[in-house]
Amino acid sequence: MKYITWFFLSLSFAPFAIAQESPSAEPMIYGVTSSLPMGLPGEVQTKDYYLTAGRQSGVKPGSEVIVYRRLATYNLVSKRLQKDMTFPIATLKIIHSESNSAIARLIKMSDDATAPVIEPKAVMVGDLVQLK
Repeated sequence: MKYITWFFLSLSFAPFAIAQESPSAEPMIYGVTSSLPMGLPGEVQTKDYYLTAGRQSGVKPGSEVIVYRRLATYNLVSKRLQKDMTFPIATLKIIHSESNSAIARLIKMSDDATAPVIEPKAVMVGDLVQLK
């Protein structure tokens, strides 16, 4: 019984252990939430992006961050992974910042003429961020 109780207690604290990022980890998007569409005419859906960087990294409300996508490329000739390529896909503006996390909103996606083709054409969990 004691072991079962310990097991369930450890599961309840697991999200807190997972949420803590090591200081050497690359800042990234760890969550995306959006407003609930109500079907009103002209309604604009708002998305918030949660970052693993905050005030300790110099991220403060009003500052901008560039979002990068890391993409593994595959060499069709040698049939091997070639390399990871990293390129900018969007710019976000910080609306709220705490010591090790922040919330941002989309300013713009990168221009199709200068950015590689990505699917989906959106900011996703796992995308990297860098202070502009």
